[in-house]
Amino acid sequence: GQLWGNPLFCRCAMAYASANYVNSALQFLWVRVFMQLWDMDKDYCVTSFLIISASSGALGILAASCQKVDRDHAGKLSTLRFVHKAFSGAVLGALVVVV
Repeated sequence: GQLWGNPLFCRCAMAYASANYVNSALQFLWVRVFMQLWDMDKDYCVTSFLIISASSGALGILAASCQKVDRDHAGKLSTLRFVHKAFSGAVLGALVVVV
């Protein structure tokens, strides 16, 4: 209903979905690279990925909880800037891992 009519909600939902998509691709690449390039055990690869994902997720939640959301125009812009920075950080992290 009302949420899908809110552009801020739609952009945040898109950023969240995109970040999860990138995270899934990274998991696939992480396991394949560690198993084939360095000949590591699959259990170790998956465990290390889960630990890093959980710690970065906790860091993201901590950073997001510090972001104050106001309902005025300036507050919406501030929230969109934060989401843009968070998504840019996720893309940068993905590029660092791939390269």
